[in-house]
Amino acid sequence: MAVAGDLAALLPLIRKILIFSYFTDGELTRMLGLSDLLRLPAGEKLFSQGDDSLAVYALIQGQVDLSFRKASGTRVSVSAVSAGEVFGEAGVFMTVKRSADALVAVDSALLKIDRKNMMTFIKEHPVGGNKLLMLMIYGLLSKLREANQMLSLENPGAIEMDSIDPLFQDFMNET
Repeated sequence: MAVAGDLAALLPLIRKILIFSYFTDGELTRMLGLSDLLRLPAGEKLFSQGDDSLAVYALIQGQVDLSFRKASGTRVSVSAVSAGEVFGEAGVFMTVKRSADALVAVDSALLKIDRKNMMTFIKEHPVGGNKLLMLMIYGLLSKLREANQMLSLENPGAIEMDSIDPLFQDFMNET
């Protein structure tokens, strides 16, 4: 698998990110070629609430804090994104503005995948594209479930890979 410089050193960590975990070497190489590697220092703002939302991010190393400002001016923390997580998915599926600020909490490495490049990948690699979309949908549904649990004051439990329907797992493992 031929991957350039910085990305080659990060490859074991990238492989642990759910949306990339089922890719073949060829699919992953192409996706990385369509992505931008960002290395950002602590304190840097990745994006602001109200910015155009045109990309999804995969956090390789570090932490990114998401928060938004209410109409009253009060800042509300949404979540602390950890290594291995994906955020900003709305930018791929919808033409919307960012609903939160993203502030780099500690020095971090991220992959930025813009909508146009993701669509290119899906057209060039339909099997890999289906895997990617299925895992993004799974991630979004997991976030929705967690939000619903928190809103209903239930005890939110971690959603593990074994919660994936066996049919979905069969699909993901067919390549």
